[in-house]
Amino acid sequence: MKTIRLKNYKCFEDTGKIDLLPLNFLVGCNSGGKSSFLEFFPLLQQSMHINRNGAFLWTGNNVDLNDFKTVVRNGQDTITVEVEIEKIPLYSGNLAPKDLFLENVRLVFVVSKVDFGDAITYICLSFNGQTIEIKLKERVSDEIIINGESMGKEDEPIVHSFTNSLLPKLLFGSTLYELTSRKGSKELYSWARQNMKGDDGMAGSMWFRFRYVVNKEEFEKRINRTKKEEAEIADLQHIYNLALLYNINDIIDVVNYYMLELADKTEFIQPLRATAERYYRNRNISVNSITPSGDNIAMFLLRLQREGLLEKFNKWLNQNEMQFGVELNEEGGFLELKIVEKGKQGQNIVDVGFGYSQILPILANIWKDLFYEDVLGKRVSYCPTSIVLIEQPELHLHPRFQRKFAELLTKCVKQLNKSGKDVRFIIETHSQDILNSVGRSIAYGDFDAKLVNIYLFNAQKENMDKYIEKASYSREGFLENWPVGFFD
Repeated sequence: MKTIRLKNYKCFEDTGKIDLLPLNFLVGCNSGGKSSFLEFFPLLQQSMHINRNGAFLWTGNNVDLNDFKTVVRNGQDTITVEVEIEKIPLYSGNLAPKDLFLENVRLVFVVSKVDFGDAITYICLSFNGQTIEIKLKERVSDEIIINGESMGKEDEPIVHSFTNSLLPKLLFGSTLYELTSRKGSKELYSWARQNMKGDDGMAGSMWFRFRYVVNKEEFEKRINRTKKEEAEIADLQHIYNLALLYNINDIIDVVNYYMLELADKTEFIQPLRATAERYYRNRNISVNSITPSGDNIAMFLLRLQREGLLEKFNKWLNQNEMQFGVELNEEGGFLELKIVEKGKQGQNIVDVGFGYSQILPILANIWKDLFYEDVLGKRVSYCPTSIVLIEQPELHLHPRFQRKFAELLTKCVKQLNKSGKDVRFIIETHSQDILNSVGRSIAYGDFDAKLVNIYLFNAQKENMDKYIEKASYSREGFLENWPVGFFD
């Protein structure tokens, strides 16, 4: 995911387009909308892999936003979400080409108030220079518009069917179980028999000719290679639109697969992490992710220990001058988590500073994104992007530790960028020390300013033009487009 834009969501009339770089800081005064913006990602995450009665699961394990009426801005009727994605592979179907992509994807969908609550009522999906619009309706046939042409057929109603991902699938015909338009397919087949070579008696020819035609130039090449010599093709745009209609549910599928995988790769660390416990119950569960509150950190570290990786985690902490490591002792069905400060004996996490229990889940999450490879990580991927959301990492940390954390963060972003891993950190912070430390890393040549964004929320209170303003670092590490006295 490259960008996101929200309209009529919470306090935002329009966030404008928010570019998601490898490192993104959200700053601003209290109640400025930083947490509201960040909460959209765990909202999306908790809404995937579950059948819903509306557009989102407003109340879940990650965030509790109550309902649509609570979230929509000032009693408006719609929330609009816009995202841009570089490309999505078209893997749907056993015979789909493995090098075919939806490229330069722009997805816009509108969530509206309806009789039974809320629902997605409009979808606009652009890719490879093509545009599909879908108007989803309650009691009448849905409407599909492809490249400006209405694709509805008389006596062939279209309805939508909910999925456990984001977008609904479309059903055609009076029986409402057809995944392709029968009348659209019939028109395509008739056109192919009239204009293409070798179509008479070939039942599967249309499937091979019109399946996965998401690139118009390739489609035209395919048609020109196989058309009859005497055929004069004047309606190729209409035929291409019919071909996209023929493929519409496969296109919806791959977007949904992307969203499902993005949800799986979204990690959220809440501002107030779970308090430390003297002993953690060993529940015999092997976990490969850390909860938003960090209350399962001991079970995550136990997995690392049993896989021989805990020592590597401690070595990484030492290399980044965190000045501590961790030990884990198992006894009688319980786990004791110890903090080993540099040059000292290990102590129970309860008996050391509160800051360790707050920063440890964050550090473990960052290390996991750098080094941990899950067994299922080698499967075919629709979404290469991971999103790590962190609220107020500076809580209960000494300013020196905040600066060390920022240095670690820039090193990790730099390493991830070099390795080709697409991880986007979105960090909500009030820490001047963290922002200044990033600037120093840029000034000393250890970090590229092009990898980081800063967004100032409620910037109009700082006498700036827009509610959300984008700031950045110069190559010398100084903040640009930054209000005077922001931290005073």
